Amino acid sequence: MTTISTIDFVVMGVYLILLLILGYAIRKMTSNVSDYFRGGCKGTWWLVGMSIFISSISARTFTANAGVGYTDGWTVNAIYLANIVAALVMVLLAGRFRRIRATTMPEVVRLRYGVGLEQFYAYWGVIFGNIGGATMLWALAIFCSAVFQIDLTTTIIVLGVVVIFYSCSGGRWAVMATDFLQGLIIMPITFLIAILALIQLGGIGGMFGEIHAQGLTEQFKMVKEYDMSTLGNYSLQWIMAVVISQIIFSMTLGSAVRFFSVKDEREGRKAAWLNVGLCVIGAAIWIVPAIAARLLFPEVVDGMDIGKPAEAAYAVVSMQLLPLGLLGIMVIAMFSTTASTLDTGLNGAAGIVVINMYPAICRRF
Repeated sequence: MTTISTIDFVVMGVYLILLLILGYAIRKMTSNVSDYFRGGCKGTWWLVGMSIFISSISARTFTANAGVGYTDGWTVNAIYLANIVAALVMVLLAGRFRRIRATTMPEVVRLRYGVGLEQFYAYWGVIFGNIGGATMLWALAIFCSAVFQIDLTTTIIVLGVVVIFYSCSGGRWAVMATDFLQGLIIMPITFLIAILALIQLGGIGGMFGEIHAQGLTEQFKMVKEYDMSTLGNYSLQWIMAVVISQIIFSMTLGSAVRFFSVKDEREGRKAAWLNVGLCVIGAAIWIVPAIAARLLFPEVVDGMDIGKPAEAAYAVVSMQLLPLGLLGIMVIAMFSTTASTLDTGLNGAAGIVVINMYPAICRRF
């Protein structure tokens, strides 16, 4: 099994330095508040669409979701199906979201409900948004420490500092540009891992044949029987709840703010369609390594020294199949999914502080 080597650390170091350089170089594109927090409403569909997609996934895709695929097979596709449905809803709403012509979410709340609720929404969003981001970074660091033997504290500090630097120096333009770069890394490397896993299994037919041979056909059913002992997990009711939850989220201000940066409504709809396409591709390729881990390397996965060994399924397949150097890119992909969520949250929180919270404090005092 391949482990993190010197060349992998070099690859990761070059990637992080590239993010720093990109964020610093793009700072010249920012000359006012609109540029800094919404790209001056000049974002193209391919830039915004990739940013929407990348910021909507996280390291959970390659840990918790992969763990579901490892233990319960096709059930995890219910999560990806819900994401696709939500993305289609955003296609219908993209034009309306762009038409809001706001910079931050609390601005919309103020216009509708007044200053009092705007301030509550602003403070709530900044406080709990940063706590959520910190938790995500902590979880990624713990996972990388246990699986890849990368120092926990170093992961938190280095990735945190890099994301803060390019988010602060380049604003929304840097966020969109780095998200696009991260997407160009994540999609090819995960596609490669899926292909290598299928080759090991003898193709798609070989994968289904191995599932049947190992007696996992029933366990890997996408829709499970309702079982109160598991609170109905992975049953039809659970799938419906997940889909409805994602649809509701796709209609909230959290989704609307993603379209504030596009040039116009037409570009917004094209960005939303790009997000749909990437969600479909992700659903097709991200499940394969998790299932391959169950069929090919169950002893290795179950022997991982983490709380839920199944969540290391994707990482184990990567370590088993990727050569030196490419394993570092897989770690970068995990870093990227977390960084893309963090940078979007940081830019949004900064906008709320500058536009909604600070002026209110000045007026009061």
